[in-house]
Amino acid sequence: MSSTIDRRAFLTRTGFTLAIAATPSGLKVFAMGPADTESDVFSPHVWFTITPENEVTIVVNKSEMGQGVHTALAMIIAEELEVDWSQVKVEQSPATKEYHTPGARRMGTGGSSSMRSSYQPLRKAGAAGREMLVQAAAQKWSVAVGECEASQSQVHHKTSGRSFSYGELVKEASGLPVPEDPTLKKKSEFRILGTPVPRLDIPDKINGRAQFGIDKPLYMQFFAYMKNLLAFDLGFSWRHNMPVLDLVLDRLWPTLLLMVTTLFLSVGVGILLGLLAATRVGSWRDTMISILAIVSYATPLFWVGLMLILIFALKFDILPATGMENIVMFYEGWDRVVDIAQHLILPAITLSLFYLALYTRLMRASVLEQHGADYVVTARAKGVSERGIIYGHVLQNAVLPVVTMAGFQIGAMLGGSVVVEAVFGWPGLGQLAFQTLFARDYNLLLGIFFFSSVLVVVINLIVDLLYTFLDPRIEVR
Repeated sequence: MSSTIDRRAFLTRTGFTLAIAATPSGLKVFAMGPADTESDVFSPHVWFTITPENEVTIVVNKSEMGQGVHTALAMIIAEELEVDWSQVKVEQSPATKEYHTPGARRMGTGGSSSMRSSYQPLRKAGAAGREMLVQAAAQKWSVAVGECEASQSQVHHKTSGRSFSYGELVKEASGLPVPEDPTLKKKSEFRILGTPVPRLDIPDKINGRAQFGIDKPLYMQFFAYMKNLLAFDLGFSWRHNMPVLDLVLDRLWPTLLLMVTTLFLSVGVGILLGLLAATRVGSWRDTMISILAIVSYATPLFWVGLMLILIFALKFDILPATGMENIVMFYEGWDRVVDIAQHLILPAITLSLFYLALYTRLMRASVLEQHGADYVVTARAKGVSERGIIYGHVLQNAVLPVVTMAGFQIGAMLGGSVVVEAVFGWPGLGQLAFQTLFARDYNLLLGIFFFSSVLVVVINLIVDLLYTFLDPRIEVR
């Protein structure tokens, strides 16, 4: 089931489409003809369409609804409309002013609130659509409405056995008035909702264990996993129903983007603040920077993230609260880059604060240590200015411990990204690992650990190579 829609394709659909909107104030028909794609402007939260090709599509205006809510919406419509719910598509409303709910904020009320407010209107909309289609079929056959019934995306004539598909009736049905009080189905008549799912029997369980290789002894499972690992086969995720390698690679670049941004931000600002504090030891500037570093080091990451969301996303509404990009806006090129950058600001600042404090304190201590070295005394005796000593001699040597510590902290930064990605809904390896742990998807969890280990090794190798640029005494052999 798709959660996105090409707005250009939506607005240029051909053929007559019957759309019934479920709004808090009631039901509304939105009929789109071949040359009439904007015959009425409205902004419902949810509506569904039936095309001449017999396609049923639910369009939602709530971008924060998750896959579970989308599935529930499809089932509610399908039950009342008498269609197969697995064939119902769910899409986001096009990102145009005609379909945008006025006053909607970046962060909505959430899927549970949307479901609570949409449940009854959706049932009425589905029932109204069913009654209108039945009435249209009765008019075409010139029979009483009671002689017709809807079932499996068709309207049947009980006596003659004749039938029309819903798609064949949308043109006639769209010209009918919407029933003010449609008859809802009894819950006992629901085919899907409330139906218990049978448990797997013993043979199915045995076959499943054999399929994933967990029926073998542990040492055989270990050797089989290592053999597959040499071929870069990380196994299969039963929860996501796709290869682990594809899942990890899909989530790897958001984590890399967050980590690289955090690394440059924390190291760069930490070096600058540490240098400013060390050049004025005991001054108000040194005191303020030291207090800021201590507070940042002691503050939990999740609390910082929640406060930033509260202030910048909810209070002032200047930055997005969650996610990596606004998928319903269909940004491309530089517009997409700017959108991702806006979503990156709050997570990167949250994750940077802890490490920024660490590098600030380390840089301050390193500058003070180098400031008393013999080569500094010699340079001062030669008449070199204090600015020249700091930027020409001390800075290059004082940075080395900070770079070393940054390489060591990559593993800890990955661990911190789990918390930050969970708070901000950032779709990286950290959030995937958090979800996978509770789902007990061990193959995927091992794949994430493997890639995290490789990532730490590669970044430490890059740090070692960086030494050759910072210290001419170090050579690569």
